[in-house]
Amino acid sequence: MVKRLETGKRNCCAVRGMCDPCTIQYTEAATKVLGKKVPKAKPWFNRICEEAVQRRKLARQEWLIDTSDEVTLRRFRTRQREACKILRCEKRKYIQNRVEMAELD
Repeated sequence: MVKRLETGKRNCCAVRGMCDPCTIQYTEAATKVLGKKVPKAKPWFNRICEEAVQRRKLARQEWLIDTSDEVTLRRFRTRQREACKILRCEKRKYIQNRVEMAELD
């Protein structure tokens, strides 16, 4: 199912859409005009969450350097629990605020 599309002076092959050069040109033009959409997958993920995740990541990296060290393992496990609690709490706050806003409307 190959069809030929006439785009100005050149032909463009398309199999279920546009070929790569055309798609790239259209995408670039659309991006210039419209800008890029930044998806916000987790709107509740704020600075507090980011810091907790960063602390957990650093503790994990320290533990991975020497996996036989019990102190760094305990520190990593503590940071894991701490990050999990913070993320859960921030998500809960976000959902509660959304529900309250919906009740007011």
